[in-house]
Amino acid sequence: MKLKILFNCTIIALFFVCFTVFYSKANVVDKFIYSPKDIMEGQNTTIEGGRFSYDSMKVQKNLFNAEKINNGEKTVFLTFDDGPSLDNTPKVLEVLKNYDVKATFFVLGVNLDRGEEYRQLLRNIVNDGHAVGNHGYSHNYSYLYPGRVISYENLMSDMNRSLDIMKDILGQDFDTRVLRLPGGLRSWKKQDETLERLNNENYSVIEWNAMSGDVEGKNIKDPDVLFQKAIDTAGNSKSVVMLMHDFSGSAGEVSSRALPKIINYFKENGYEFRTLY
Repeated sequence: MKLKILFNCTIIALFFVCFTVFYSKANVVDKFIYSPKDIMEGQNTTIEGGRFSYDSMKVQKNLFNAEKINNGEKTVFLTFDDGPSLDNTPKVLEVLKNYDVKATFFVLGVNLDRGEEYRQLLRNIVNDGHAVGNHGYSHNYSYLYPGRVISYENLMSDMNRSLDIMKDILGQDFDTRVLRLPGGLRSWKKQDETLERLNNENYSVIEWNAMSGDVEGKNIKDPDVLFQKAIDTAGNSKSVVMLMHDFSGSAGEVSSRALPKIINYFKENGYEFRTLY
């Protein structure tokens, strides 16, 4: 009888141990790693994040051809280039979460190749409902634009290399048609031909019409300088694509400190925050 009771107690104890381990692991997965089914199939955000996303092709046409979007309502797209970085991407994500705002992150594949911590940051971006755009792999101007002329073959090789890494991290359901060329499309020769070819292959090219200037002033220590540049360049535009960076270093840190004031400005002026798909 005693042996039977001991046996039953052992079975019950093992059950609770297994349940506790399973439950703990499940919580870790839920907290830190989205389930691939949560990615909108063939899209660059989760189903939840999709509530905030907007057609990037319409935004491209607004930037290049001044076509009205969102029925003329005030709309702002916060975009962050050159990440993820271990020091500043978490700060940007924290600010965005605190203000309940979504953004689009144009990530570099070379950063994702730096290790698991960087790959986890990409998952965190998606977990938080943000959208992911492709900024290419290398940011190597001489390779992408030899003689300042866009090499379409090199550009797409670089973009596809980055996309493959993102799919490896986020799952095969993930895809993004939203591109931002390093340095911007309009900085290089053969821009019209390149834009047409990309559009024909269902890619959209997102430039910007406002910027904080974080990339231009690496010695700027005052976030108010970046805030002022952001609102000055946005002007009275009803559709604002704001260029910022979550790259590593002091410039990225100052940029993250300018972000709350930038967000408050657009909220107070009646703008709707959207992401790009």
